[in-house]
Amino acid sequence: MFDSSNDDASANYLIPRAVMNACLVNDKLNICHINVQSLCARRFSKFEELKLNFITSKVDIICLTETWLDDSITDATIEIQGYNLVRQNRNRHGGGVCVYFKQNISCKILKKSLGAISTNGRYETDFLLLEMQFNGNRFVLAVYYNPPQSDCSYLLRTHIEQFCLKYENSFFIGDFNTDIRKNTRKTNDFIDTIASMSFSCVNFEPTFFYNDGCSLLDLLLTNSPELILKFNQVSMPGISAHDLVFATLDFEKRVDLDGYWYRDYNNFNNHAFENALSRLSINEFLSIDDSDILLNTLNNHMFILHEQAFPVKFKKSFYKSWFNPDIERAIINRDIAYNAYKRSKSPEHRTNYNRLRNVVNYLTKTAKRDHDRQRINLNVPVRQMWKNIKK
Repeated sequence: MFDSSNDDASANYLIPRAVMNACLVNDKLNICHINVQSLCARRFSKFEELKLNFITSKVDIICLTETWLDDSITDATIEIQGYNLVRQNRNRHGGGVCVYFKQNISCKILKKSLGAISTNGRYETDFLLLEMQFNGNRFVLAVYYNPPQSDCSYLLRTHIEQFCLKYENSFFIGDFNTDIRKNTRKTNDFIDTIASMSFSCVNFEPTFFYNDGCSLLDLLLTNSPELILKFNQVSMPGISAHDLVFATLDFEKRVDLDGYWYRDYNNFNNHAFENALSRLSINEFLSIDDSDILLNTLNNHMFILHEQAFPVKFKKSFYKSWFNPDIERAIINRDIAYNAYKRSKSPEHRTNYNRLRNVVNYLTKTAKRDHDRQRINLNVPVRQMWKNIKK
């Protein structure tokens, strides 16, 4: 088995992880996005590879589109250590968005799409509109998956008017399925909309690659381009035909090495919480006539009580898995072959990439099977066997 004590050092050689760690700024807020084209494909092997690139990484917020999830896939099934998760599902056949964010970041859902609702036989845009808050910084983060046949220009304008005017900084990211390099009516409407609302696009290189060409579909839009300190993208051929795009935002953060922050819900002092709650003055609420102000006041008090009752703590993390050096080398070779094919588009390079991709899939499947067989020992007491299965 792979030596877990060397997990962090070894994982740094995964090409996407190495590129991100080389480019991103450690003491600033880092964000990324990729259209994963089904998060749980290949019996979760795709998710496991994706997860390896983010264990103890510099990325604070991971935005995924086309997750292809429904309620049968629980949050625990797609957990990434050190991150919380919010999601909006469509179904197991397409669409859907989700956001992972580190546990020292607060997230509030402002609005989300309705899921598997279609009009005129076409799926509507999937989105999560979020308020993100940490270290005194507060901003809007919106994540979108717009189906190819849909035009999301009006939706973006509505969201900006309804929510973003209340915040100084807003960031829209996702797969908009609108190639802003092309001169089409859909593209022109999209560009006119974001420009009229004082938003601009950060990236201008293709992000989606196919046999006959490439398109710029995965965008980062913002009304605060001066806060984008770094921007880049990297191929993740084991995950998607879309590139992963990532950026550093000019927000200060705490630097957490070899671990993660979490809220301690296990050591809850119920008596202290009830005493703090009883000290709230009912007269303060009765004197407020405006319902919006009343709700905001109540929320503020509840937020303070929550912070006091469930403090944020730091825990060192040690990642152990079925991942081994053979898989690591195969992934690196596969990604190098994919980049060669992307540059040349030659059939020979395509064949070589397909061969190495199949090697990764085979090694991953074999390693997971052997790992499970080793961990689940049937020649032990039933209680111990179920503990092994749970792990």
